[in-house]
Amino acid sequence: MPTVRKSSARYFVLEAKQVIPTPGPRAWAQWMKFLPVAERMVGVDEVGDATVVTCFVGIKIPNQEPRLFVTTVYGGAEDQLTQCSPDLESATRKHKEIVARLRAAK
Repeated sequence: MPTVRKSSARYFVLEAKQVIPTPGPRAWAQWMKFLPVAERMVGVDEVGDATVVTCFVGIKIPNQEPRLFVTTVYGGAEDQLTQCSPDLESATRKHKEIVARLRAAK
């Protein structure tokens, strides 16, 4: 019988804008399942035909920089541009920078 390797990813939730570790994937999945999507959103902006979305994902893969927040552009010249951030402050900053860049390019 094959062995199942236990995941060593770290799971986090976002409560009152604070990143909080969870005991494991089940607690994280419950939080993700029942919390309204809007509660995980950092920003959503439309610029021309592009939409910039930044949200909390709450997973840290071992041996990698934390990527707890993800900013993605949907549509426009930078379609599918994705940037990850380790914390809320840098995620907010990246979101604003991308929105400003897209507005300047219009």
